[in-house]
Amino acid sequence: MAISSIKRNFMIIFLTLMSTLIFLFILKWLLEATIEFIEKFLSFITYKLILKIKWRYLLVFYEINILITPIFLLIILRKYLGDLSLFVYLLFLLILGSITFYVRKERGNMVSLIDTITTKINTNNYFVNRINLLFEQGLSIMILIGALEFTILTLTELEWPTPLKYISFLALPIYLNIWIYFSYKFKLKDTTTINIRRIIVYILLAVYVLKDSYSKFYLMLYYNTSPELDLFNLFVYIGSGSFIALERVIKSIIDDFKYFRPINKINENN
Repeated sequence: MAISSIKRNFMIIFLTLMSTLIFLFILKWLLEATIEFIEKFLSFITYKLILKIKWRYLLVFYEINILITPIFLLIILRKYLGDLSLFVYLLFLLILGSITFYVRKERGNMVSLIDTITTKINTNNYFVNRINLLFEQGLSIMILIGALEFTILTLTELEWPTPLKYISFLALPIYLNIWIYFSYKFKLKDTTTINIRRIIVYILLAVYVLKDSYSKFYLMLYYNTSPELDLFNLFVYIGSGSFIALERVIKSIIDDFKYFRPINKINENN
C-alpha cells in the first residue's frame, strides 16, 4: 500500500478525533448548563411548593414513585416515542430524583421507606458491595465501547494493509484485557476492581456463547442450514462451550468472594 494512502488515513483519524473531542466538549458544557438550570428550578419548586405539604409520608410517596414509576414509564414511552423515549426517560429520572433528593434533605420527621429497608439489610455483605462496585464501572464501560467502535470502524472502513485489518478482530480481546488489568496510566488496578471486571467479561461471554449455541441449534434443527455441523458436533460445541463459559463465571465469583470475606471481617473489626 502506498505511503500516501497511510498518511491520508492517519489524517482522517486525527481530524475525526479532534472533531469528536470538540463536539463532546460542547455537549458536556451544554449538558452541565442545562442540568444546573433544571436543578435550580426544581429546588425552587420543591422548597416553595412541595415542602409546604405537611404530610408525614411525603418522602415515602416520592421514593415509591422513583422505584416503580420509571419501569412502567419506559415501557409506555418506548411504545409511543421510539428512540426519543430514552431522552424523555432520563429527563423524568432527573426531575423525580432531584425532587426526592431535596425532600430527603429537608425531611425532618418524615418517614423514609428506603431508610427503613436499608436498616434491615446488611450493606456490608458481598452481594450489595459488588453491586455498588458494578455501577461504578459504568463510565469506563462506555469509554471502552467508544474506543472499540472507533478502532473497528477505522480499521475496516479505511484502506489498510491486511495485517492491520486483522487487528480489528483482535481489538475486542486486547481492549478487554487492558480494561480489566490496567488503569488509564497503564498501572495495575487493585484486586477488587480486577475481579469485578473479570466477572463482567465472563458473564457477557457466557451470555454470548449460550445465545450463539442456541442460534446454531435452532437453525440446524428447523432449517438445516449447517449440514457440515452434524448433531453430535453441535452437542459437543454447546456442551463444552457452555461449560467453559459458565465455569469461568462461577470460579471468578467464588475467587472474588474468598478475597472479599477476610477483608470484610477486618473492616468490621475496625
